[in-house]
Formats: sequence, structure tokens, C-alpha cells
Amino acid sequence: MKLLEIILVLVMHKRIAFSKMLDTMNGLVPFYSDEPDDPYKYELPYSFDRSKAIRAPCGYVGLRNLSNTCYLNSLFTQLFMNTQFRSFILSIDIEDQGGSQELLFRTQKLFAYMQESYQRYVDPYAVISSIRTYDDTPIDVHSQMDVDEFYNLLFDRWEGQLLESNEKKKLRSFFGGQLVQQVKSKECEHISERLEPFSAIQCDIKGKSTLQESLQAYVDGEIMEGENKYKCSTCDRHVDAVKRACLKDVPDNLICHLKRFEFNLRTMQRSKINDYFSFPLSLDMSPYTVEYLNAEGEPPQSDVFELVGILVHSGTAESGHYYSYIRERGPSDSPTWVEFNDDMVTPWDPSSMESATFGSTDRQPIHETANKIRYHRTFSAYMLFYQRASSLHAGLPANTAANSENRFTPAIPPPLKEQISKENNMLLQRHCLFDPGYTLFVQQCFAHAIQLGEVQPAFPQPADNGKGDMDADESLHQHQLQSLAMELALSHYDQVVTRTKDLPFLGNFSSLLHNAIAKCYRCALAFHSYFSMRPSAFRAVATRNPDMETRRFVCRTLLQAAEKVRKSIPRLYHGSSPTRTFIDVDAEDAEEDADGDENWAICDMPRLSVLQGTVDIFNYLWRFFHINIRSWDEYFAMILGFAKNGDLEVSYLLGEDYLLKLLRIINADPMTDQPVNYQRMMANLMRRFANKPASYVSIISLIDYLMSQLEPTLSAEVIVDEAADRRGMQQPFAWTSEEFQAIHHHPERQVSSLFVEKLLDLDQAFKQTSSILSRMIRTGEELDVKVFATLRKQMQGDTSAKPMDPAIRAAALYVECSESTERAQTLIRHVCIQARSLQHSEGPAFIRFVAQILSSSQRLGRAVMDAREERRKYATELIPLWAPYLLIYPDEQTRMSAEVVVNDALFERMLRTPPGQAVDDVDVDDEDDDAVATAARNDDEERMSLLTAIRQVGIKCLLYLREVHVKRGIQLDRHAAGSISRVISKCSQFYGPIDGVNEDDAESVEFAAIQAEIRSPLQRLLVDEVDEDGSDWDGSCASSDFLEANVGIAMQTGNEASD
Repeated sequence: MKLLEIILVLVMHKRIAFSKMLDTMNGLVPFYSDEPDDPYKYELPYSFDRSKAIRAPCGYVGLRNLSNTCYLNSLFTQLFMNTQFRSFILSIDIEDQGGSQELLFRTQKLFAYMQESYQRYVDPYAVISSIRTYDDTPIDVHSQMDVDEFYNLLFDRWEGQLLESNEKKKLRSFFGGQLVQQVKSKECEHISERLEPFSAIQCDIKGKSTLQESLQAYVDGEIMEGENKYKCSTCDRHVDAVKRACLKDVPDNLICHLKRFEFNLRTMQRSKINDYFSFPLSLDMSPYTVEYLNAEGEPPQSDVFELVGILVHSGTAESGHYYSYIRERGPSDSPTWVEFNDDMVTPWDPSSMESATFGSTDRQPIHETANKIRYHRTFSAYMLFYQRASSLHAGLPANTAANSENRFTPAIPPPLKEQISKENNMLLQRHCLFDPGYTLFVQQCFAHAIQLGEVQPAFPQPADNGKGDMDADESLHQHQLQSLAMELALSHYDQVVTRTKDLPFLGNFSSLLHNAIAKCYRCALAFHSYFSMRPSAFRAVATRNPDMETRRFVCRTLLQAAEKVRKSIPRLYHGSSPTRTFIDVDAEDAEEDADGDENWAICDMPRLSVLQGTVDIFNYLWRFFHINIRSWDEYFAMILGFAKNGDLEVSYLLGEDYLLKLLRIINADPMTDQPVNYQRMMANLMRRFANKPASYVSIISLIDYLMSQLEPTLSAEVIVDEAADRRGMQQPFAWTSEEFQAIHHHPERQVSSLFVEKLLDLDQAFKQTSSILSRMIRTGEELDVKVFATLRKQMQGDTSAKPMDPAIRAAALYVECSESTERAQTLIRHVCIQARSLQHSEGPAFIRFVAQILSSSQRLGRAVMDAREERRKYATELIPLWAPYLLIYPDEQTRMSAEVVVNDALFERMLRTPPGQAVDDVDVDDEDDDAVATAARNDDEERMSLLTAIRQVGIKCLLYLREVHVKRGIQLDRHAAGSISRVISKCSQFYGPIDGVNEDDAESVEFAAIQAEIRSPLQRLLVDEVDEDGSDWDGSCASSDFLEANVGIAMQTGNEASD
């Protein structure tokens, strides 16, 4: 960092040197516009962790786990660390790389990368994809394989691809030897021997505690006696004999497979043996050879092997994980060990070998000391790799040398080494590029360049005349250095700042960019031009970046830059004109630089308008809308912000058919035919957003705004043939026939609208959704009918499990907006009927629906007031349909709200509606007689309607309690019954007295009969879930006081009592 600061001090006051430095720095983060699929020089993942991008400090490369390929990784690292074996693989002459020798070629390449690459890990996919199983099928990377089985398969496949017989023999000689299956007579000199090849010694561990004990049992064999005597071919009789296996040819590299798995005949399952089993660092193999066992005199000299690798299995017989501990081979006198665990490579201390690899049991956790429980260690050695001590340092191939780290590095084929060297250079460049100190340096350079632009003589704001155009050009030319700095900043922002893990520099970088654009229209133009020429770079930060704040900032800043240009340089925003580019330098710098005479490089070149360039960026991003679903909110919010700039911007968007594109996103359905990109969108939605729905908020908001700019009523005169015909028009814009079809059409029901149905199913952006629906309802009769039919279809609580609350909210809007009283009343009744099927959040939505209709507003016009009043009266008559269900709703807040609505709509309104008076009793002029009489009649009708509704509510509530609770024996919580009890109590005041009742007053008789019927059984069904004083239940329908009271009070008495 200090060096970078010194460099900046040296060049900061020299414009040419500073400009050249910026240009050089730009070369470190190039963008290849002619390669849209791969425009970056480096591999640039998001959340890039620089510390984990290069190989481990211990100097080795790991292997990526493709899913369940740890068995391959652990074995390959063991083989790779054997320098002689690695040298053999790298020295093979491959003639058919892509065919019969593909696996050998891929292995050779993998070993070369593991040896030379600076990467943290290498991907072994190419190797594993070129291995065929014994059934001639590809290896499934998602399925675990036993590493010993894979070891045998791998060597078989390698051997099959070697062309020379001597190469095949050498491959097998690395780890393969010969066993002698021997039967030795105890009664004569006869010995029967049969040679067998082996690639690993199978060591039993059950009942054994050490490797030596297991090997000894291996050669001790079994006694053949009694009925199992051996038929001696020499003696021609059955004799006692010893049957055993011993080693004849022991390779330099010995593998011991510890048989940790067995088949349990009792459970009929494989199980893992976690018993303690130790093995030494040095092992003398001579006692287990046939030469040693047959020797009669002095035994042969020892044959010492040293432990060089331990392959560990952690887990159970059904699942687990493999990793390796490996000793480095090299000239060092004190060998070190390394742990290879897939892509994690770390030093390992062999002093922990017993606890890490021998198995056995662990002590119980500290917090469970009282249990005295011991737990089996599920991690233990599964394969042991020994190497003959004499071969560890001797006999290395001629093409093997020690590198700077004092490690043996076999030679690599030159073309492959050159390729890896180039990739290493790129890796190191990227590593330096992501150095935090360099990012700060870029930040300082950008800030300094902007500061230079602020202190240099400013050009006047361009005017709308010919001279103003020239002033704007000259101003832009003066800005060359700042434009270069903006290019550097944006390249670094895209390729480094927004991709670094935890985004440590994002805030400062974003602030610098924002401030530069806010202060300087030339910086704004440079920002816009950068992304206009590199739309894939804009996609990288605006839609592909996983960080939401990054996406928001870039989208907002693009709009900010376009707006700055629109206000400052209108001609560049709206149209194109020739412009000149040059490098401006001052005289002092020119004298100090040999190129000073060429400080003006002028050329004419057309400039694309900022308006069209912005739309082109939108169009480029649209090509990937079905992929970058998580960025929908930022992408479409950016388009919405652009549209709100004015009619011209809206005309460009409508000309590009964005409204139709958005409507198709909403209408997309997997059961209907649709364009390919929408099919892919649906597949991605179902795969990636199954549990958390994608956000459509910005899409719906944009649809709402674009529709608000169109003709408010639909007719043939306001429909154009092509979307592009609308470019340059002004509001209100025409529709296209495809847009009209998109909001009208339904593939199954002619009278419904698929768009409305999908909009309700999404249930997002309620305010904008309401605006869209209200606009559709007011567009004309045809759409009004379609919205109506769709809403009815969406509310089928008895036959559908689809949530109804979105449709209920939309129904309230329809009742308010529709000019059809008949359809409005039909919908009100339909919603009220659904009360018996409401669940969860549907109850509150229902209460808001009826409360809205039952309320009145004095601020509306007379015609609207009359329609509202008519619908309110109709809704009042329907209160008995829903009141019992909502007054006993599981949610307490919903019950209380329902009680308030019933009280306000019935009882309070009854108090506010005085009894009608005769005209003769009223002191009015003759000309007012008709109005007064009409008002009196209306009041009487209102009171009778309210009375009917109140009485019906009382009876319906009692019937509900009888049918749902009393007859079915379903218990009722006292607290939950409070609302319905209070409403029934108020209703009881509006029935005639029982004594001397008019036989025609059937409602009073019915009310009293049901009340008497349910009194006792309902009391028995009441339960207390919590300790309460029961005050809410006193005087209610189940209270003994209420049930024994007179049910009838004269109407006037009832009113007076209420007063």
C-alpha cells in the first residue's frame, strides 16, 4: 500500500502520466465486448474470498468434492503424493487423448495441475466422467462408493488404456505383488503352493488390536486336522497340515486394507467395526514372507516399510466421508504430514495419530460425566499406505528434481506446463487485483481525477443553440481524464468491489460514484456510456449480483445518470450528433512527455442518444428475465422509474411492447402454450421458488403505471396494429390488439379473465393491483363482466382450497367501482355466502369487505352516493347470512370486529333512524310536503328493514349454536362465545312479548322456542380454557339470567331502553 501511495504522489499532478497510469490500470480489468458470453479476463465468482482462492500455505492443491466423490479425492491424493507413481503417470506417452486413452490423459492433466497449479483446488470432474464402472456405466457422483472397490476399478481402467505391455507391468508393480497360498504337511516334507497376485493386503481387525497381530494371523493360517485333514499327494494319504497365505513378492508400495465393514446376519445389514486397531510408523514385513517362513537357518534380513499415508473413513457403513493423512516425500530429514480433506489442505501433526485414526471409543462429554457412557469413534483408518524405506529416497526417476520448497517434482509435458503457467499468472494477477490495498488505491485515483475536474475551468452549461452544442462538445473533451477514471472505477466496481466477500468497499465506492454523477453531467454521461457499450457488465451488477443493495444502487444510478444528462444536455439525451474525442493535457505535462505534440486526437463519431441507450440496456436485460428472477424487483422498478420521466419515455417502452411482455409474465401458466422464454421462466419458478414465491411487486407496479397511460376506454378506434406505432405519441396512448387479448382472454372460461385470476393468485402489491382492477372495471362493460365472473370463480370456499382473501379484497373494490348495481349486489351476496367456509386470514378480509360496503361517505357525488346507499341497504339485509360464523370466528380480533360491524350497521343505525311522522304533524310549507313525506316513508322503510335484519340475526345465531354445538356435542369456549352472546342479547329486545303474543309474530315464537331448547345443553358444553370471571357471558344467550328473562319488549320500549 505504501508503494501505491508513493506512485500516486508522483503522478497526481502530471496529467499525461496520471492518464497513462489510469489507462494501464484499466488494462488490468479488461472487458471483451466482442465476446459477450465470456467478456472477462478472469474467473470472477460472487462472494469471492481472496484468502481461499489460492492453494494452501502448505503448498498443496486440494480436490473439489463433486457431491459424494470424497472416496476418489482421498485416493487420488494418496497416489499423487507418491512421487514415483506420479512421475510414471506424467511420463506416459498419450496418443489418443479424447478416445481410448482419455482416462490416462485426464489423470495426467489432473496430476499436473495438482503439482503446478496455484489454485486452491482442482476439479476432478473430467477424470471421474471418463471412468466406466464394471457394468460399463458412468460413475454417479451423487452416490458414495467404497474406496477399496474404486481402487481396483481405477487400476483396471488405467491398465486397459496403456498401450505397451511393459507399461502395464510397471503400473501393477507399484502396488501389486504376489501371495503364496500354501499348504504344508506336518507329517512329511510335502508343500503345496499356488501363486496369486494382490493389490492390497486384506487385514482382519475383528478380534485383533494391532496390524502386526492381523498380519501374523494372516500367515499363521489354520490347522487342517481331524475330518478336515489334507490329502497329501506325496504320501497318498490324509495328513495333518497347515493352510496359510504368505507374501512372496512384496512391492515397494504396500497397501493394507483394514476390513472395517462386515455383514450382520442378525440384522441382515452391513455394519462398521469401530474397534481399536493400531499400526506402527515402521513395519518389518520380512516375518510375513514365504522366504522367512520356510527358512530353516538364519532368517533373512529385515525388510522395513515406513508409513506414508492413512486413508480415513468417518461415519457408518451406510454413509460417511473419506479423507487422507499423507507424509511428504522428499529429501527432508524430518518429514511432515499433510491432511487432504477434499479442497481443504492443512498440515497435520502425526502425534495425534492414535486419537485420529486408531478407532475405539471416546469419553463422554463433560456435561454427561454422570452417565459413564463411552461413544464409539466413527472415524478410523480404512487403508494404510506403506513404502519400503530403501525406496523413499533412492531410485527417483531422472526427470524428478527438488523444487524451491525442497520437494520432488516430476517433469510435466511442456505444452501442459505452459498452459498451467499461463493460468497461474492469471491467478496471481487476480489475487493482486483483489488486494484490499489496491482497491483503496483505485478509489483514491478516482477521487483525485474527479477533484481535478472540479478545480479546472468549468465550461458553461450548454444552451439550446448551435453554440451551446459546441460548448457541450468542448466540455466533454475537457472531461477526458475524468471519463477514463470513471471507466476504471466502474470496471473495478463490476469485477472486484461487488464480487468481494462481505463487500467491504461497496459503500465508499458507491458514494463516490453517486456524488460524481450528482455533481457533474459529464460524469453522468461517462457512467451511462460505459454500461451502454457493455450491457453484459450492467447485467452482472444489476441482475446477476446476489446482493440486493448492489442491484438497487446500480439500477437507481443508471436512472440518475440519464436524468442528469436529460436536464443538462437535452440533445444528447434525445438525439444523436457527431462528437469529438481527444486527450487534453496542460503545457507543463506536454513539455515533460515526448508525446506532448499529440495531445489532441480528434475524430468524428456518432453518439447514440442516452434515451435509446437506456432502452437498449433494458432490452438486453430482458433477454435474461426468465433466468434472473430474484432481481425482478430491481430491474422492473428501474424501468418504472424511467417511465415516470414523461410521455416520451413511456412511448419508447410501449413501442418495445413492454406492457405485453409484463402481461405475459403474469399470465404464464405451465398448462398453456407460451413462448420458450416464458416456459423456462415457469420451470425456474417451480424449481427455485417453490417454498418462497418470487416477488412480482415491481412488475405489477409497472403494469399499473403503463395502463394508466393508455386510453381509459376500449374501442376499435384506440387500438393500433403495431406496438412501435406508439413511439413518439403522447398520453393517452393506444392499445394493441395483443394487449387487449392478454387482459381479456381465458383458455378455459370465455367469460373470465386469466390475467385477473393470476393477479389475484399472486396476491402481491395490493394497492397497484386494486388500481389495475379498478381501471379494468371502468374500461367498459365487457371487462366489467369478466372481472365480476373471475371474482366469483375465485371464491368457492366449499369446493376449493384456494385462499379467498385476495378475491374478497378485490370484490370490495368491484362493488365500489362497478356501474352495474345488479352485478354488485350479486357479488355481495356471493361473498356473504362464503362466510361459512372462511379460514385463517380470510375472516379479517371478509370483515373489511362488509365494513367498507356498510359505511357511507359524504364526500361523493349524488349519483355515486345513491348507488352506494342502495348497495349498503342490500348488504344490511345480508348480515344474517354471515353474522353467526364471524361472531364465533377462531380469531378474537375478527370476532370483536364482526361485533362492532353488526352493532354499527344494525343497532346504532336503528337508533339514528327516527320513526316516521305524518305530514299533518310537521310544520312545513306546502311545496315541501312531497319531500317530507318521501323522507318519512324512507325512514319507515329503513326501520322495518333494520328490524327484519336484527330479528333474522338473532334467530340465525341461535340456530347456529343449536346445529353446530348442541346437536353435535361440540364444546364451546366461554371467552370465544362472548361476541355472539352479546349480539343475541341485543337482538332479544326487538321481539314481541311472549304473554299475549300475536299468533302472526312467528319470529318471536321461533326465537323463544330455540332459546328454550338450547339453554341447558349449551350450558353443559361451555368450557373454560383460561381462568376468567365470565363477565362477557353474563346476560348472554347461555347465561341463566338471560335464558330466564323475557324475550319480548315492545319496540318503543326497546328503543327507550337503548336510549
